[in-house]
Amino acid sequence: MKLLQKRIISALLVSTIVFTGPAAISANAQGKEYQKNKDNKKYEQMGKIKYEKANIDKIKIEIEFEKEKVEKEIKKAKESKDDKLANELLKKIEELQNSIDKLTKNIKDIKRQMKQIAKEKYTQEELEQLEDIAKKIKEKNKNISVLPVENIISEELNMKFDTPPVIKYGRTLVPVRAISEGFGADVKWNAEEKKVIITKEDVEIILSLEDGKAYVNGEEKEIDVPAEIMSNRTIVPLRFIAENLGLDVDYDKETETIELEESTEDETDQEDVTTEESTEVETDQEDVTTEDETDEL
Repeated sequence: MKLLQKRIISALLVSTIVFTGPAAISANAQGKEYQKNKDNKKYEQMGKIKYEKANIDKIKIEIEFEKEKVEKEIKKAKESKDDKLANELLKKIEELQNSIDKLTKNIKDIKRQMKQIAKEKYTQEELEQLEDIAKKIKEKNKNISVLPVENIISEELNMKFDTPPVIKYGRTLVPVRAISEGFGADVKWNAEEKKVIITKEDVEIILSLEDGKAYVNGEEKEIDVPAEIMSNRTIVPLRFIAENLGLDVDYDKETETIELEESTEDETDQEDVTTEESTEVETDQEDVTTEDETDEL
């Protein structure tokens, strides 16, 4: 228990140091070389934060496991009518819960820090354009809510949206090209058949805008929310695309943060993530449009 307490204190101290690190470099700076150095620093900072988050997550799990053990001991103490032991164990439970609450708060703070780094990837002009697009989306779609672009994060900082993610029917939708190419996939738009084709290594995902169907390696797959056009971009369910590209998806309901990372397991987590996950798929960036000239990826 003492060793665990030392690790808790260490985790809390280190996470505090992360938050008080150097301020981000101004987004108004000019020059490609400067921008490259800036992005490298952001990547390095994100990596450090992710490392500390992983450590805190691990300690939190250990404390929760310890708490479960103590709860079982309390049950036995009560059954044997050992009130003294039961009261001592209840105090230990309270200490463990306080530690869990502190670590949970630090994890939330870390995610906020990650969101800030992701936001700094955009210029002020880009953020203003995204805000304008968000207003138009909300005006035209009363059943849709818009997520800030920084709410979808990854350690690699490899995603950049030109239209904001949205939530529709409890699923997050994002531009396909941003999510797909951000993680090494190739995206093509078949204007004649109105299909988005995503390929990565031995995986091929086909999304049909005509009938709303989705196929993975030729096999039809169930999709909660079909791909559609919004703000001249094709949008699709985030979890569907991410998991079929071998990514892990972690959704934090309280901060509305969706974290994506390369999967470390052979099989992706099939557990449903609430209130999130449809991803907007961008249509072809090579100015490929449909017959109505509105289907640009």
